Order: sequence, then C-alpha cells, then structure tokens
Amino acid sequence: MRRAVFSVIVILAVGGLGAFYLFSDRAASPTADQGPDAPPRLVFYTSFGATTPQIPFWGAVKAGWPGGAGLETRLWKDLDDLRGVIMAGRGDIWLGHSEGLAQAALRGAPVCFLAVTGWRKFYFLSADPAAVDLASLATLSQAQNSPLMVTPPDSPAMAILDDVAARGGPRFVTAPHAPRQLALLALRGQARHILAPEPLVSLLLTKAPGLRVVASLEDEHAKLTGGPARLPIAGLAMHGELARRRPELARQLLAAMERVAADLADDPAAGLALLPPEVAGELGPDVLRLSLSRDMIMTRPTAQVRQEVLAYLRLVMSPADRQRLDQLPEGFWGPPAP
Repeated sequence: MRRAVFSVIVILAVGGLGAFYLFSDRAASPTADQGPDAPPRLVFYTSFGATTPQIPFWGAVKAGWPGGAGLETRLWKDLDDLRGVIMAGRGDIWLGHSEGLAQAALRGAPVCFLAVTGWRKFYFLSADPAAVDLASLATLSQAQNSPLMVTPPDSPAMAILDDVAARGGPRFVTAPHAPRQLALLALRGQARHILAPEPLVSLLLTKAPGLRVVASLEDEHAKLTGGPARLPIAGLAMHGELARRRPELARQLLAAMERVAADLADDPAAGLALLPPEVAGELGPDVLRLSLSRDMIMTRPTAQVRQEVLAYLRLVMSPADRQRLDQLPEGFWGPPAP
C-alpha cells in the first residue's frame, strides 16, 4: 500500500502538478536544434503528475494538432526547474501554474499564456466524523490542537485560505508538509485534518483509512466572494516568439482545446483515454477516475478571463509582484488577434 503512494514521488501545489522523471534536458528554443532538412518539431514541457490541466492539450494532439509538426515531450522536475526552463526560453509549450507563468513574464521571459485549464484542485479532508463543514473542521482543529496540514509547503491554497479568513470565514493554524511526508503520516493515521490538491486527494482517500472530503476550498472561497466556484490555477503557455511568428498555431491549439473540454464537460472520466499512459500507470485508473469526479475540465482563453486571472494573481503573488501586474506585456494574454 505504501509503495502505491510513494510511486507518485511528488505531487506539487498548483493543481496537483507534479513530476517523476525527466526525458531530456537538451536546450530547445522554438524549432531550435534541428537540421535544415528535419521536419518541424515542437517541444512540450509538462508533468505526468498533472491530470486535468493537460487533458485538453492531449485531446488537441489526438485531434491532429500541430499538423505537420512533430511533438517532443519533456518533463520538468519541480516548479523551480520549470521556472528555469521558462526563464531560459527553452521549449515551445509549457504546462504550468498561473503564478509562475506571470512571475516569469514579469522578469522578461517570453511567455504567452494561452489558456487556463486548471480550475478546481484543493480539498479539505478529515479523519474526524464530527467535521461536517469548514466551520466545524476549524473548531475541531483548534480544540484538538491539531493544525491543518497543508501540502505542498508553497501551495497557493495558503493564500486563498488566508483570504477566506480575511472575509470572515474560519481561521486555521496550518502546518505545511511535503507531499511524501504527509502521505506517510496519513497512512499511519497521524494526519487528522488536511488541505491538499487533486489527484493527491483521491490517492489519500483510497490508501488512508478514515479520511473523507469535508469541503472544497474553491467552493468556500466562492461563498464569501460571490464569484464562481473556481480559480484560474494552471494552464498552457506558448513561447512568446513562437506565438508572435505563428499566431495561427496558437489559435488552432486554443480552439482544439476548447472543443475537447466542451466534449468532456458531461463525461470527464472519458478524459482518461487522452492522458499519456505514464499517468495512469503511476496513479492508476481508479484514482484518476475518482479525481475527475471532483475536478473540472474546462478551457478558457486567458484573454477571456483576464480579470479573473488578475484577481487570482493578486491573492497568491508576493506584494512586490502584485504591484507590477500592470506591467505584464500584452503578449502575455494570448496570441495576436487575426
């Protein structure tokens, strides 16, 4: 049982984005390191620990995108690695978290944030049957001197949780844990109250007895803001130079991902067939299916949800970066209009 949990080496904060191996570390700017007679090739940096945020992309690929160009997949090791990849301009398409993409763009990286594809990820779990809602969970956590264990330590959920408290919601004492550490504690029955992202949530529910879902962080935040029960957590970005030179390629990808997400809206489990086999091989189809029952498959061009993204970034970014959000280049918000 423990081996099944630890086979998912890292499940990272943003929408459950994680990584367990790296295909190649060759530098690759758009269409770089190709001979004059080689077919065009695009390099996609992703994580096979991410589930829902990349389903629309793989659906677009299955539908024929990017046409005559080949596609090479490389995996980033962790979020620091992804930031380094983007800052160096390596790769053509990146799956990443919204905050990191914006940080890179503010520091001069060539980022064109095409679409938000990760919207609902964070759930409160408890092993206490008396925890029936967020208020009772907070009361029990305080009375039992049992902090809310949040994973991973740099989770954007922490900022959202602070905003919930600032708006009159429950306050928690939190204890950050690495995913692997928290999984071990849960297996031992030593993790009573947890805030974690999918698909780690589903993995814990299937492996740690007594844990159950109490509430969704996105739902609780929406109750206090009056907005939709979603957050623009993660998505797909394209190298800015490629988007500038080939805007039709970006627009075709956007259109294809929107179609895939719309087709899966009523049957998200069908998205399992679109994921690379490595994902199902590590997490297992049962865990993925359970995860998708709580997740949201939706693609929105970033230009259409610009204000929603900015509101989210104001919550999760550092104060210094928040003050610079108006400096994000216009090219960050998608490809040029036709």
